[in-house]
Amino acid sequence: MIQHRSYTLKVDVYSFDITLWELITGFLPYRSMTAVQAAFVVVNKGARPKILND
Repeated sequence: MIQHRSYTLKVDVYSFDITLWELITGFLPYRSMTAVQAAFVVVNKGARPKILND
């Protein structure tokens, strides 16, 4: 979506997963980055938020 490429339902699954991650942890993922920086690392480098031990 960001790079105007075709996409699948995986985009919706990822968005839902991030929403759940935020609800469970109470944190924002990639909070040390701007929205543009976070989008870049997710799209181009496959970044994912860390799963906390607790």
